[in-house]
Amino acid sequence: MKIEPLNLINRFFFFSLALFFFVPFGDVLADQADFYLSPASGTYEPNSFFSVFVKLNGNGNPINAAEAKISFDPGQLFVSSISKAGSIFSLWTNEPVFSNSQGSISFGGGSPLAFNGQAGTIIKIVFQAKSSGQAKVRFASGAILAADGRGTNVLGEMIGGAYNLKLSGEAIQPEQPILEPEIKEGAPDAPIIFSKTHPDSSKWYSDPNAEFSWQTPSDISSVRLSAGKNASVPPEVLYDYGISEKKMKGLEDGVWYFAAQFKNQIGWGKISSFKFQIDSKPPEKFKVQIKEGEKNSNSQPTLIFEAKDQTSGIDRYEIKIDQQDFISTKESEFKLPPQPSGKHIIECKVFDKAGNYALATVEAEVTLLEAPKIIEYPKELYPGTPLLIKGSAPSGCLVKIHLQNKKTGETTGEAVVNNNGEWSYIDFSIKESGIYRIFAYTEDGAGGKSLPSPKITVLATRPVFIRIGDFSITCLALLIILLGLTLLILFYIFFAWKKKKEKTREEISEAEKALRKAFKTLREEAKEQISRLDGKKGLSKREQLVYDDLTESLKIAERYAGEAIKDISDESK
Repeated sequence: MKIEPLNLINRFFFFSLALFFFVPFGDVLADQADFYLSPASGTYEPNSFFSVFVKLNGNGNPINAAEAKISFDPGQLFVSSISKAGSIFSLWTNEPVFSNSQGSISFGGGSPLAFNGQAGTIIKIVFQAKSSGQAKVRFASGAILAADGRGTNVLGEMIGGAYNLKLSGEAIQPEQPILEPEIKEGAPDAPIIFSKTHPDSSKWYSDPNAEFSWQTPSDISSVRLSAGKNASVPPEVLYDYGISEKKMKGLEDGVWYFAAQFKNQIGWGKISSFKFQIDSKPPEKFKVQIKEGEKNSNSQPTLIFEAKDQTSGIDRYEIKIDQQDFISTKESEFKLPPQPSGKHIIECKVFDKAGNYALATVEAEVTLLEAPKIIEYPKELYPGTPLLIKGSAPSGCLVKIHLQNKKTGETTGEAVVNNNGEWSYIDFSIKESGIYRIFAYTEDGAGGKSLPSPKITVLATRPVFIRIGDFSITCLALLIILLGLTLLILFYIFFAWKKKKEKTREEISEAEKALRKAFKTLREEAKEQISRLDGKKGLSKREQLVYDDLTESLKIAERYAGEAIKDISDESK
């Protein structure tokens, strides 16, 4: 087998890696490094597929670059694909390429991190067996550079493989010679191809017009070009001058390969191939389905897309609900955000990987559940007292109750609606005085949710007599005020009696009448103020109890005051 040196560009690249990324290891190297195929043998039936890994054994040498050319009989084997997944190399001066017509595979790569092992995978080749016989895969040329700061070629052996291709019980035919085209030393390097219209070989483009360019050295006398959907076809269109660009228009959709080759006075050089992908057509017409039905009570219906694109494939979906912004998703099912009740126009765009899109619309009607009604609840309660709420809602549903307070935050609970459409809920979380606002939602088992019920207010507080804003006067405080007022009146009468004994019984009688009138006014005012606590006319049962207790206290105070006035009257006689 013939071992060819690296071309100048590759040598400069690999030498640069060794010089800038690695520390020299000295003049003494271990055994030479080897190329080999794994597996090196096997038996396969015609038309079957099998994988062969190109591996590197450093034999103790740190390696940072390698290149090779592999040959096979195109009458026996067909390269289905080449993969760089899991490769020890991350940089490629010569992307792995193959030619099924010439029966060749080539690559050149390296890594800023030196490889030091015995089984480093460089590429994986997937072959398809074509005919019976023994198919040999050989290394035609190669080089392995050590990470020694000088890029020393430490290539040792290049071990190929032999594969038996036969049906069960079939004899192996003698090996056929493989004719390898030779590239003379000094022939041009492979052109480095660029495309401003389709720059990334891994992406799809909708533009059917492609442009390519390359740098043409001054010694190039001829250029051969080709463009087709078969990566193995060599350049065939000859230009007897050094052109440096090519434009093509109206190309069909699909995966294309643009190939170029230079010729100088030595002869034809290496072939460079550039892959580009075109998809100018939108995805196929599609339908959007609503999983729960086009009319349902679920406020978050799920969309199901049935879209296909034969060329580049589906990339994403964009969804617009009424006049809202588009929402993007890559999933074929998408749950919408919560929607209000009513009809909604949903616009869906499906994009392929080239940016083409197809459009479909669907109308969804959200029929929200009936909101729950809160019928019975206490307007006031003592802190620590259980809160009992009763209401109605559609039977078979669940009622979610929310209880909010600025100080304690929000607590939630739930209640099941019985067959009569009734529900009840007991809450034990009210421990602090304050205003609590309560509302509820109705939910069903399919994800449907109602609007919230009107909020109700419950006041948690101690018993009060008069409240002005946040200021309140308790019954005990009011009683103390009344008793203090009574003592003040008695003191005034006693003082007046001591100072003016000449006051007549008629004046004392007038004081007694004024005192009784004051107590009567207090009782009437107390009744009026208590009746205003709940905002309704009349006294509730609870308010009546408060009023009766207060009236009894006023009667006692009035009796003591009356007896004191009577004693003063007797003293004045």
